[in-house]
Amino acid sequence: MSLLDALQGLATLPRDISFTNLSKACDPAFELKRLDAAVTVLKAKAAAIRAPDPTRIERLIARFKQADQNLDGFDPGEVRLLAWNNEMLLNPHFRSQLAKRVRSGVVKPNLLVLSQVYFGNWGQHAEHELFEQMLRILANQQGGFTPMLQLYKEKATSIFNSTADVFLSRLVAAEDGSLPGLLERWGVSTTSPLASAVLTAYIKQELTEIANGRVGNLDGLLATLQLPLVMLATFQLAIASLILSPHTDRNDFFRKRVEAFVLDHPRLGDPRLPQNVPKWTGIDPAAQRKFRTWRATKDLVFFFKSVLPDGKDPHGRKDFWLRYVDQVVDSVVALCPSDLQRLRTSLSLERVHHCRIQENQAISCFLMRFKGAREDFIVAEFSNVGKARIFYYDRFLERIGDINRPEFRLRELKSDEGLAISFSHLSNWQSKVRSTLAQIGIRAS
Repeated sequence: MSLLDALQGLATLPRDISFTNLSKACDPAFELKRLDAAVTVLKAKAAAIRAPDPTRIERLIARFKQADQNLDGFDPGEVRLLAWNNEMLLNPHFRSQLAKRVRSGVVKPNLLVLSQVYFGNWGQHAEHELFEQMLRILANQQGGFTPMLQLYKEKATSIFNSTADVFLSRLVAAEDGSLPGLLERWGVSTTSPLASAVLTAYIKQELTEIANGRVGNLDGLLATLQLPLVMLATFQLAIASLILSPHTDRNDFFRKRVEAFVLDHPRLGDPRLPQNVPKWTGIDPAAQRKFRTWRATKDLVFFFKSVLPDGKDPHGRKDFWLRYVDQVVDSVVALCPSDLQRLRTSLSLERVHHCRIQENQAISCFLMRFKGAREDFIVAEFSNVGKARIFYYDRFLERIGDINRPEFRLRELKSDEGLAISFSHLSNWQSKVRSTLAQIGIRAS
């Protein structure tokens, strides 16, 4: 609605009243409603940012420099024009003189322009208290013609402050809304330092909530961690904190949500895969070990429960290796073609790290890599029991290649080349293998 439309509507009021029964009372609030709405729109448009002629501003900047950066020769209108320029607002000499004129009421620059410069360099301003004081004065002088200006007026002390990041992060939590939506409402660009600081403060705040036992907003935190603006250091701290949280040990839903998030996030993925190893640089080693243990446990349990015929494990191999699973550096389920076809859906649903065995002899294998006292070893357990094998990792690497290859030949996994020891699952096999593993520096938890 335009102001002209409202005025035309108001002009018909006397005529409308002449046709109205004089006994009927008129309600001014109702009759003037359209005019009031139009005036509100007009005020909002007047408050919007409409940049003046840039050529004129450039001439004023040149004058300012020629005057040795002194505003004494400029009238209030010219000073207000200079305050439209970002470079000038970042100039401490100009800003201190501008602040003096704002405090005395001589100049009233555009608050929306100043706020954008303030937010865009938040945390980096020289004499930031002076800038913040000026912004608060301007905010308090606003008529509140737009929702944003009204927010500035009501919360000037909080938003124009060195702790604005904490203020906004608490609003996100209190309002249970989206962070980008809140930043837009407050006129804070999502690419600004303040937006980044708000993200960091919000994430740390939510991590504290989780540490104190309040895990209800885990999904909200994970959604925030998806935002590209989250700084790498903050992201890595949050991921390590979530993985190492005691909640992952006693709350299966919590652990699965964190695990799925890590596997799907482009900044991370399964740390056992060569292409993902660099992405985990900088994350707490304890968190890396714990996450590897989660994945190795998933692979191990899947192999002995789903790959073995009828899920039968009469020799107790699963329970034996579960006592060592937190020592596993890497693992993979190598499936023969028939098992691969039979378990295709389960492999996808449970996100098991697997590869293919070329020969279809109905024999699959579970490979685990351990760090020994002096060198690494590969343990190979087979679905048909038989003899398990422990290979020297370096020899395995030379002969076969990395454990994370797309396929193996069964004879490569059954070979005696590079073999440290093989063992059958006869009576008392666990005691013998436990002793052997201890000798090479691998001990159960």
